[in-house]
Amino acid sequence: VLWFGEARGGVMALLERYLAARIAGGQLRPVEDVAVSARLVLETCVFWTVHRHFDRAPQDVSDELAEAAVIQFVSRALRGG
Repeated sequence: VLWFGEARGGVMALLERYLAARIAGGQLRPVEDVAVSARLVLETCVFWTVHRHFDRAPQDVSDELAEAAVIQFVSRALRGG
């Protein structure tokens, strides 16, 4: 309950505010729904930091490569280019 309630909800709220502020400031492209986009970012990070280690068909990807790929993918998706 703690993770899915307070902790996860707090992270989601911070991420939503971050995205909304950066969109308003022109640093990020507008998105259809900030809450959905925040969830997409969070779940992408959670998969590559936690869930991939329990995947029944894992890829042999180092932590460094996973981190770089997530940063590149998310930043390009939100900034463009």
